[in-house]
Amino acid sequence: SGCGEGESLTFTVMNLNKQAKLFSNDFRPVFRAHPSMRGYDRLRMPVQSHTTDEGQFKFTFKHHFISSEPVFFAFTFPFGYHDNENMLRAIDARFADHETPSADAGPKLEERVYYRREVLARSLEGRPVHVLTITSPDGMREGTPEERPSGMTLEPRTARPSAAPPERKVFMVSAGVHPGEKPANHMVNGVIEFLLRTDDARAQALRELYVFKIIPMLNPDGAYRGHYRSDTLGQNLNRCYDNPDPDKQPVIERARRLMMHYAGEGRLAFYIDLHGHVNKRGCFAYGNALEGDAAVESYLFARLAALNNPHFDFSACNFTEKNMQTKDKNGESKEGSGRVALYKHTGLPHLYTVEANYNSSRLLGAVPAASGDDGRASPPSRGSHPVKYSPGIFNSMGRGLLVAALDLEGKNPWSRLPMSEFKNLAGLR
Repeated sequence: SGCGEGESLTFTVMNLNKQAKLFSNDFRPVFRAHPSMRGYDRLRMPVQSHTTDEGQFKFTFKHHFISSEPVFFAFTFPFGYHDNENMLRAIDARFADHETPSADAGPKLEERVYYRREVLARSLEGRPVHVLTITSPDGMREGTPEERPSGMTLEPRTARPSAAPPERKVFMVSAGVHPGEKPANHMVNGVIEFLLRTDDARAQALRELYVFKIIPMLNPDGAYRGHYRSDTLGQNLNRCYDNPDPDKQPVIERARRLMMHYAGEGRLAFYIDLHGHVNKRGCFAYGNALEGDAAVESYLFARLAALNNPHFDFSACNFTEKNMQTKDKNGESKEGSGRVALYKHTGLPHLYTVEANYNSSRLLGAVPAASGDDGRASPPSRGSHPVKYSPGIFNSMGRGLLVAALDLEGKNPWSRLPMSEFKNLAGLR
């Protein structure tokens, strides 16, 4: 850092995207003193921001150094390409560990969780884009390869080629198409961690109900190079799903083809694409404009997400046709986004973009106690002033989405519905 113990230094960051609304809610970047701090934390002092007469947005912060060790600063809680690779290798190692006598490793873990990692595609710069398969090992056809879209082969990273029972539905989750949106990375990490739990009856129920296909980082080139919303060619890959070019958008073309394959089999139950949002506070969903029972089911999922996580704001969700067609500042329409393009080709109801603010909620919702959990689920929330988000809170948002899907199917062993004002799914519906 160049600063000694007890010294302070003022930083000014120039020419930033105009983020006045974010900073107006006391947003603070993060720091980490290495090696004394295990992770990043928000800056201790308030941040000043303003737009210059020339229209340039900038912010200024001051940091007090309590030691002479190096200090790293970031706009928000980082999670980069190498972090993702290290996380996946650590998961692989848990399943490969035949020495540790634990339910969370080796053969005992494999008895409870089926896990497979494959390379779905290679990015334009040759980086692997992984797809994880997580489900229950019950009923798996050991040694039988899973049926793929015509002409598609996946590069295995773990050697457990097995096909799930054909009646088990597929639940797809993706993140990282916009590499700077780090809340999405932390949400998908929460999804993965939850599904690998062996001591949670909800995780077990989810694995029995669905085959999870998770793509944790869709745009590794952008993450590696520090891009905010684009890839190597400057493309917004979340505008390419309608008709992706296999030469220019190979990852999106493969991801879309995989989803269309499961949809064609009648097995795709959910697709959730995770994002971060700078301006709109809270965690919320964008769904498609549906009618009749399909619209009810779509709204119901969002209501259940709010029932299971105090940071999910149902009132901030948007299910309008206008939002499906909105154009960004570059003139590109959301009709090319994952959820909208897939809906146009399949008509499926449970296709969502889920966003989380970088900073905090607009409000903190009331969450009732879980039933039958013996205190193992997260405690109830009575609603209070919003808190600043952390990786742990982003993780909990990802978990809440999965638990909402369980409630929607009436399969949640620790449901909060009985303790809510609605009492049951019919009451909420």
